[in-house]
Amino acid sequence: MIDWTLIFTATGAIASVISAIVAVRAKNKTQEILEQVKEEKSHNIKNNGDVRISNNGINSGTISGINSGDITK
Repeated sequence: MIDWTLIFTATGAIASVISAIVAVRAKNKTQEILEQVKEEKSHNIKNNGDVRISNNGINSGTISGINSGDITK
C-alpha cells in the first residue's frame, strides 16, 4: 500500500526548495539592477531575458522615450 502522506510531504518539500531557489535568484537580480540605478554615472539599466507585455482595453495618450532592442510577439 502506498503511503500518500509521505508522497505529499516529499512533494511539498521539493516545491519549497524550488521556490526558495527562485526567490534567491530574483533577489540577486533585483540587487544587481538596484546597484545600476544607484550609480550616478550609469543612466542605462541592462537586463537580459524575456519581456512579456499584454494590454487590453481602450487606450489613449502619448508614450515617449528611447527604446532599443527587439520586441517580438
